[in-house]
Amino acid sequence: MKRLLLLAVIAVTVIFAGCNKTTSEQEQSSKARPKESITNHTQSTPTTTSRSSMKNLNTIWSPEKNTKLTAFMEDWQSNMGQSFKGTYASESITRLGAVFPSSLETQKTELVFDSFATLKWSTTGESNADYTVVAAAEGGKPNVVWPMLYLFVITKDNHALVLQTQTTNGDYLHFYETQNTMLQQGFAKIAAENNNVTASPNSSWHWTLDEGFRYLKLMHSSNEKIQVAADSTTEGPFFDVKIDDHGRTGRIVGPDGGGGWSLTKLDNGTTIAQQFDESSMPTGVWFLVRDSDHLILDFKNRAK
Repeated sequence: MKRLLLLAVIAVTVIFAGCNKTTSEQEQSSKARPKESITNHTQSTPTTTSRSSMKNLNTIWSPEKNTKLTAFMEDWQSNMGQSFKGTYASESITRLGAVFPSSLETQKTELVFDSFATLKWSTTGESNADYTVVAAAEGGKPNVVWPMLYLFVITKDNHALVLQTQTTNGDYLHFYETQNTMLQQGFAKIAAENNNVTASPNSSWHWTLDEGFRYLKLMHSSNEKIQVAADSTTEGPFFDVKIDDHGRTGRIVGPDGGGGWSLTKLDNGTTIAQQFDESSMPTGVWFLVRDSDHLILDFKNRAK
């Protein structure tokens, strides 16, 4: 029997099938890009110094910082009672056929905060990708079946961030922000030496199922079509649904998988709500919502 959550997911897609137009609350539109990155909305204030203006500063990443990260990881994993191998110690890592760092020497697309995003390896910490990867580590507690994979990255707005995944199958790795504050702060401290990189604000937010449903129900817009789409996100009742907690990202999904909704709390007082299908892939239905009053600031639909 199909879960009613999936029916609600399908309803939004059907309502706007074939519509590739981006609509804002101010009735503005722009040409849709093929991929949307979460990094476009993660900065609450404008960044005053771009990467292009950093030519006179030391590089973001260097062999010396690799050495410091190696020492930090040795201490950190010892305190955690875990064991990791890392590229910072000249070790290669393999995950679902991807070999790090070689697989990222050419820009690659993965899922970060449930949105398609580009990643690229760089020994200097600079690239044109959404996330520039400077190191990777894999490991965990002894005899763990599926170890944790960490990517140490620099975002487009010059934030140092540690992403993690335990993806075990599929065509894409799904990355979320690490919830380990010590790991995040340790990497950020090393990355920030002698340049203007700052730590990515580590979110302490965790979604509950009730909060997720409440947020979807409160989303509103003066645009009639957008309001119909927003209303469709919570049609039903819903049976046996749960929420997968990834910190600032929560995924409302049925017990047998299936489609659902992903909510990601950003650092600038907004949340991205987006639809995913039975294979956990984004459908292209996407809302940007202001937290203070749940007003829909932007809406995209690329479902076909």
